[in-house]
Amino acid sequence: MIHRQYGTANAVLIPTWKSEGYCEYVAAESTVPLEEGVRLWRESPSDDTGYRYTKYHLMVKYLLENEMVTVDDLFTRDLNENEIAAKTFAHLQ
Repeated sequence: MIHRQYGTANAVLIPTWKSEGYCEYVAAESTVPLEEGVRLWRESPSDDTGYRYTKYHLMVKYLLENEMVTVDDLFTRDLNENEIAAKTFAHLQ
């Protein structure tokens, strides 16, 4: 979907947190169950090794559902990954 909409060359340049987070958001699931991923993120916010894709999923979900960012904006705007992660983490509390 991403390659078709934005072109292969552009899709390759999209940051992983956006592309993988969106894929998991659309699939409505994550590699790690969401509840487990949230628990792991809360326990270890500085090391996302075991829950990275869940984190990306939650970041995209936060942007689309809370910040009302459109899918086009998600993929075309320069969004600060660390800032979005911090906002998403705060929203989990």
